[in-house]
Amino acid sequence: MKKNVISVTLTAILAAASLAACNGSPFQVMDGDGMINENPAPDPTKPASDPGDNLTENDGENISVEIEKPDDEAVYAAFINNECTAEFDHDIYDEKASYTFDEMIDAEAKSFMKALYSEEALKGLEYKSDNSYALIDCGMDGIKELAVRMDCTVTNADNYDTIFSSFFVLKNYEEALKCISCEESFYRSWCDINEYGVIKGGGSGGATMYVEEYSFLDADGETVFDYTMTVHRGLVEPMVPISEISTEKVTDSIYLEDYSEETDTYTTYIYNFNEYPSYPENLEYDDKGKLTPESADRYAVYDKEMNEYRDKNIITFEDMNGNFAEPTGKVKDYLDKYEISYYDGSQVEEMIFEHEAEIGLNPDAKRGNSPAWISLNGQGTSYAFEGTDYEASYIGEFIDDLNDPNLQIAKGSDGKYIVQIGIGRLCFMPDGVGELYDDRMEFVINDENGNPMEGYIKVDGEAATVTFTYSDWEYINAGDEFKYIKNSSEPNIFVPQN
Repeated sequence: MKKNVISVTLTAILAAASLAACNGSPFQVMDGDGMINENPAPDPTKPASDPGDNLTENDGENISVEIEKPDDEAVYAAFINNECTAEFDHDIYDEKASYTFDEMIDAEAKSFMKALYSEEALKGLEYKSDNSYALIDCGMDGIKELAVRMDCTVTNADNYDTIFSSFFVLKNYEEALKCISCEESFYRSWCDINEYGVIKGGGSGGATMYVEEYSFLDADGETVFDYTMTVHRGLVEPMVPISEISTEKVTDSIYLEDYSEETDTYTTYIYNFNEYPSYPENLEYDDKGKLTPESADRYAVYDKEMNEYRDKNIITFEDMNGNFAEPTGKVKDYLDKYEISYYDGSQVEEMIFEHEAEIGLNPDAKRGNSPAWISLNGQGTSYAFEGTDYEASYIGEFIDDLNDPNLQIAKGSDGKYIVQIGIGRLCFMPDGVGELYDDRMEFVINDENGNPMEGYIKVDGEAATVTFTYSDWEYINAGDEFKYIKNSSEPNIFVPQN
C-alpha cells in the first residue's frame, strides 16, 4: 500500500470566506452530464462580496480584516468540480506537479496500469473509472474530510476485465487542501476505510495464509499505525511457522510446520504492534549470483530488523471451534526453550485494547460503518493507451559518446534480433543474437577471440544501455556498461565479407 501526499493551492477559492455553504446544507457537485444538482454550492472562484467589504472605516483610515478560512465543504465541492488544482509533492504518472480532480484520477489509473503491464502489453488497453465520494470524520472531532473512491475496469485485447480500486482522503487545512492518504486494492490485496478514517487492508499469501493491517487517520490528518495480524490456517497442531521465528532461533532441530486438508485443524494468529521492516531496494549481485558487498551490508541490516520484529510477535492458537489451543510435545518444548511467548485469545484482546488506547484510537471509531459513498453520476474518466511501439524503440542505429554508430539492432527473419556492438576503438562485434523481453533485450555475442559473451540492452526513450553479464575476455568484465543514443530508426547492419 502506498501513501501519496497532495497539496491543493487555494488561490482560486480564497475569496469564498462568506460562502452560503456554511449554513450546513450538503455541498453539491456537477453531474456527469453537466447538470447541477439542487442547492449547488456557491462558485468558490468568485468573490462572495465586494472586496471593499473587507475594509472597516476607522477615523478615516481603512484597516484590513483577516479573511476567514473557506468553508470545508465548499472547498471539497470546488475540487471535485475541477475548479482548483491539486499540487503533488511527487509525480504520479508523469512529470506534472499539479492536477485537477479528473487529472488526479487519470494519473492514478495510469500509474497503476504501468505497474501491472509492460510497455508492449499496454498497447490497446482501455480503462474506465467510476468515481464516488463521501464525507468522513477522521478522529471523530466533527470536522469533515473528503474521501474519493475510484473503481477502474481495464479491458485488454482478449476482452478480459481487470478491476482495481483506490481511495483518496483529503483534508482542508488553513493553508491548503491536502490528500492525507491514498490506498489501493487489486486481486489478492485490498484496502478499505470506514466513516471515521480507520483503514483496514490485507492480502493473501496463499490458501493457508493471509495478512491484515490496521491503521487510522487522526483528527490532525496523520496516519497512525495500529497493528498487523498474520493468520496461518489448516495446521495439524498448534504451532508457529518457521517464517515467523527469528532466524537466530531457527536450528536444525526445529520442528517443521505441517498442514492438513482435514477439517479438524488449527489456526495460528500472530499480531505485531510494529510496522513491518522495508525490504531493501535494488540489491545487486555479482556474476556468481552473490550479493555485492554494499548490498550484503544493506540486507544484513534488514535481516537484523526482521529478527527484532519477529521477537515482538504476539502469538495465539485456536482450534476449529475458536477455543484457545495449547501447544504440546516438541512444539511446546521448542517454544519454551527459546522463550517464545504465546497467549490465549482474551489476553490478546486485552493487549490490543490497551495498545489502541495508548495510540488514541477510539473504540467507537474502529466499529464505524462504511462511508456513505455517493456516485458522481458518470463523472468518471476513460482512456485508451496508444502506447509506444516497444519493438521499434530497440530497432535502429545508436551512436556512442564519440558519435560513432557503434550499436546496431535489426529484426531477423527468424523473429530474433541481429545485434552488433562496437566499444570505442576497442572492438566491433557483429554476430550478436538478441531476444526481446518485457523490460530488456538479452543477447549472446562473440568476443574478438570467438568466445561467447552474454548481456542485455535496455532502451529508455532515445538512450540505450548495454550491460554485460558474462565475459571471459580480459577487456570486458561482467557488470560493464556502455551508453548509446539513438541516431536513426533504420539500422545500418554491417555484413562481414567472406
